[in-house]
Amino acid sequence: MQSINLNFTGCEEITDQGLENLSRSLQRLSSLQSINLNFGCCGEITDQSVEILSDCLQRLTSLQFIDLSFECCGKITDQGLWSLSESLQRLTSLQFFNLDFEECEEITSLVVLSECLKRLRSLRSINLSFTRCSCVGDEDLESLSESLQGLSSLQSISLSFFECGKITNEGLESLSESLEGLSSLQSIYLNFSDCGEITDQGVEILSDSLQRLSSLNSIGLDFNRRCYEITDQGLETLSRTLQRLNSLQSIDLNFGCCGGVTDQSLQSLSESLQRLSLLQSVGFNFRGSWEITDQGLETLSRTLQRLDSLQSIELNFSYCEEITDQGVEILSDSLQRLTSLQSIELNFNRCTKITNQSLKNLSESLQKLSCLRNLVIYPAP
Repeated sequence: MQSINLNFTGCEEITDQGLENLSRSLQRLSSLQSINLNFGCCGEITDQSVEILSDCLQRLTSLQFIDLSFECCGKITDQGLWSLSESLQRLTSLQFFNLDFEECEEITSLVVLSECLKRLRSLRSINLSFTRCSCVGDEDLESLSESLQGLSSLQSISLSFFECGKITNEGLESLSESLEGLSSLQSIYLNFSDCGEITDQGVEILSDSLQRLSSLNSIGLDFNRRCYEITDQGLETLSRTLQRLNSLQSIDLNFGCCGGVTDQSLQSLSESLQRLSLLQSVGFNFRGSWEITDQGLETLSRTLQRLDSLQSIELNFSYCEEITDQGVEILSDSLQRLTSLQSIELNFNRCTKITNQSLKNLSESLQKLSCLRNLVIYPAP
């Protein structure tokens, strides 16, 4: 057997004893190359379980892919993460590493994990989630960033620090400095939603680093909710960076509820999109940006219609109350020209100046696109 995939999500009666029995069985699979274990919401799992599993994993020296989820396992602490880190650093053949400790609020430090990553020189992909680990801050992001600097083979990075409110521009600067040297990086996703201390300065520092990654073909940035200090200024700097990344095929930007975002941001982004001829997928979330109007939507729409290679579009303008039927009509006219579109998702929830008839007309028009396989419009017309 080369691969194993087990999902125990929501099995609340699984305890340390169960995981110990599983680990004993796994360690006999000496040729195992890939392991995926999901213990999400198994609330009885403790550091003891993680330690036992860690001892098992370090014996599986052929492992190239590890995906572990302990989401909402609230009894796991820094000790559990230490045990796992100490074991993983011995797996020098590891290429793909996914680790999810979402809502494990007893985890307060990533320093030991960072030391572990430094030794995994073969890594090509890292996916780490410490969402809602509220004690994680700038010092942790700095230590993690230092570990990334030596991983020259990295092609993909995904980091989620959603609701880690102690992270500030200083932490983002540390991460940005480490990214500059990762010349092989092709895909990046960063989630700093609800990190309210991050401002335009942080976005600008990150943007300056990203423009040096000429091999990027996919970028996702999430600064949704409570990032109130991010404004048009930050988006303008980011837009200038994007237009230099001419290998981009996918862009997903979430700046919902950023209080200072207006039509000017859509103007800046539109100017950058015009230069990205390889784009196949665009996702923009400006939920709650109440200063965005029909003018901004028109500017974006006129740009989108020129991107002949687009296959997927997702736009969220919910709670943008200045957008009207006129804006929807202009968007509809533009999207109908993109004959390669396969998926469209549009959200105009709580846009009080948009009528149901306008959304119905939008739906009927887009359904005529011959390649379209998925069409979702909110609210449903």
